[in-house]
Amino acid sequence: MISECFVHIQLPGSLDVQTAGRFRLDFVEGQPVGRFVYGRRYLADPRAVAFDPVELLLAPGERRTTALGGIFGALRDAAPDAWGRLLIERRLARADLSELDYLLAAPEDRVGALSFSTSPSPATPQDHLPGLDDLVGWMARADAIQADSAGDLSPA
Repeated sequence: MISECFVHIQLPGSLDVQTAGRFRLDFVEGQPVGRFVYGRRYLADPRAVAFDPVELLLAPGERRTTALGGIFGALRDAAPDAWGRLLIERRLARADLSELDYLLAAPEDRVGALSFSTSPSPATPQDHLPGLDDLVGWMARADAIQADSAGDLSPA
């Protein structure tokens, strides 16, 4: 089970994606504990913004939470919705995914500025969803998933 990831952000007013910090989810005596720390390079960037002005202030040092299953609200907001979760479960052929699994499996072209990876380098949209130019094929696969039939998400 993956317990750590890097958090990337598309900087405001820019197409630049930068690694902003590292998130870790541990279990202490059965209780989920989320830990987040901004990277030094991100903190030094004058364009840097705080993910959350209360829980994740733009400052050095580790932040911790046990709320929301150990996932900070600003990070949880970047998670896929119910449809996105269904697509991820079908693509990975698993339904036992953790919140961190969903964050890592969601495509980079999601709504919002945050993305997640196991690498300190931001992923590209092609890392997750090859073949999006086949809109008719994707629509047919979406219809199949909606009807709970084959649900094959591999490109045609």
